[in-house]
Amino acid sequence: MTEANRPILNRAVTSKIADLSRRFAEAQPFRHVLIENFFADDVLAELIRQFPVPDPSKMVNEFGRGSKKFARHDVRNIGSVYEELDDYIRSPQFAAVMSELTGIPHLLYDPEYHGAGTHDNHDGQGMDPHVDFNLHRTTGYHRRLNAIVYLNEEWDPQWGGNLELHKDPWDPEGDEVLSYPPFLNHCVLFETNEYSWHGFHPVTLPPGKNISRKSFTIYMYTKDRPLNEIADKHGTIYVPRPLPDKLQAGYTLTAADVEHLKQDYQNRALMIHDLYDREKKFQDTIARLTQFERNFTLPRQGWGVQVGPATGLMANNGVGRSLSARFRVTRDVRRVSLVFRKPDFLAENELTIEIDKTRHNCTLSEPTTQFSCAANIEKGATVELNIWARDALSPKAAGIGADKREFGFYVTGVTFE
Repeated sequence: MTEANRPILNRAVTSKIADLSRRFAEAQPFRHVLIENFFADDVLAELIRQFPVPDPSKMVNEFGRGSKKFARHDVRNIGSVYEELDDYIRSPQFAAVMSELTGIPHLLYDPEYHGAGTHDNHDGQGMDPHVDFNLHRTTGYHRRLNAIVYLNEEWDPQWGGNLELHKDPWDPEGDEVLSYPPFLNHCVLFETNEYSWHGFHPVTLPPGKNISRKSFTIYMYTKDRPLNEIADKHGTIYVPRPLPDKLQAGYTLTAADVEHLKQDYQNRALMIHDLYDREKKFQDTIARLTQFERNFTLPRQGWGVQVGPATGLMANNGVGRSLSARFRVTRDVRRVSLVFRKPDFLAENELTIEIDKTRHNCTLSEPTTQFSCAANIEKGATVELNIWARDALSPKAAGIGADKREFGFYVTGVTFE
């Protein structure tokens, strides 16, 4: 049985927020803090007792391969104390505590527990140094904070599984590492960004020891974040570990060393295979989207029918530096009109418009601009429309988003009359 509205956190946590906040802000290699005795004792005991039993059929990694890790994201279905814990995590009170401690305002709860929830890592399971995915798959919110609370009643740091925070795993010689064993009720709270590298060496238990590395993990988000911290959307980025220090010239390999190298080689080969497979899927998607985009036609009215694709036209009727299109007129045409929309992040723009080999100039200084010119095009003739923009800028370069595509103008109407 659980008690309604009982404290979830240990009272010592909420009583020393100022000290924890100072340690969090001053920590290296990125902002973090170790909080001992995180959960209240009675809550902790029930979390351990109700911790989910692994389902081998669901122990797979993000590439769909077999894994020695079991995770549950449907937290409310695990047991009554997990439902009680979820009620607290989603409350404004918990968000306020985390914001006060970290200095990150407007933190948001994730009802999906995407990647979070209970984690159960068994003998042989580890995680190479990595930075986490940066945007939530459903909401697009920015991932800002990880809280990992360990639920291991027994642990020896010699068994591996110690959480390691890295300065830069791409630079093994210059890397600096802090290590935190997964001791009972210890919480490691850290900010997630593009350099919050973390991981743990594989769990290596002595013969006859039948336990696993258990934790409960909370990820928190914000709707936005400082512009200088925003990166293009990405998944989790892993860095394979370097060779062990003992492997030097003259060292004699043991059978265990050979087995380690074989496993490491196989893991790297699988990672490369999976990344190539992912790249192929991305390329196939890009090809389909490109073909789809090529089939877009300009928003047309009157007596002109577009012939073939409009080169330079995007799915949202946006254009970068230039646009080319051909039309066949179905009646005699005496006037051609176009309606343009200016990108919000451009103060103005100058367009050169060529219709049936006659050039015109048009200035875009208002949100919407109408352009019209006389024409003398006979029924059945084919007309070429070309437009060049003086300027083009991407939302990313303008500092208002992650889209790298350049926009010079939008075409919202073409009329032949």
